[in-house]
Amino acid sequence: MNIDLLPYTLSINKINTWLDREKLKITFNYELTKNLLMETNTEGRKLVIGLEDENGNKSFTREFDFKDFDVVDSSSTETNKDTKIRLGKRDKFVIEEQDQDLIF
Repeated sequence: MNIDLLPYTLSINKINTWLDREKLKITFNYELTKNLLMETNTEGRKLVIGLEDENGNKSFTREFDFKDFDVVDSSSTETNKDTKIRLGKRDKFVIEEQDQDLIF
């Protein structure tokens, strides 16, 4: 799936969800690229990833600020614990939500 976020393009694949009594875990592979020929003001823009149950009773969202896309944090990406989406390619990116009511 490709998502156009001018000047960025986000490609996501291999999306998996996992749920137990205490947490929801979403993993996916992504590639975030930037069109360097385009100038855009991304101040205040956010990518929002959300999940909702089929009845609309329970949902959660996670926001990713565009200002973090270009920032390189090699210390956390090396350990695969970086919680922000960044330029480049990443396998098995993880979003976790702790909530004991999720299973119900």
